[in-house]
Amino acid sequence: MSEELEAEVRETLDNQVPQIKGHGGRFDVDRADPEEGVVELSLAGACGSCVIAPMTMTAIENQLPEMLDDVEEVHVETERTEDGTMTVPSKTARMEELDEYEAYSPPSNQDGHF
Repeated sequence: MSEELEAEVRETLDNQVPQIKGHGGRFDVDRADPEEGVVELSLAGACGSCVIAPMTMTAIENQLPEMLDDVEEVHVETERTEDGTMTVPSKTARMEELDEYEAYSPPSNQDGHF
């Protein structure tokens, strides 16, 4: 995995999709390969029960390649529920290992963005 591309993806998502963390969701970069132009992501936390998670996933898959030069394809990990609905897992495989997620707490509503 390219640490540079991973950092660029993280920064872009933090800046362009702050509502993921603001609403209690999380994302993890599972793979970032600039040579192949492929990024694989996992969304988790509150994203797992969010009704607009499929729209968020689609927006990230479509827009991230337009924002980052080294990215041609983005794949977001999904699960299929019993009724056939696509959703995101409740947690990512790496989530419990990462300090940034252990220390996360939602921001207050002082800025009025909720």
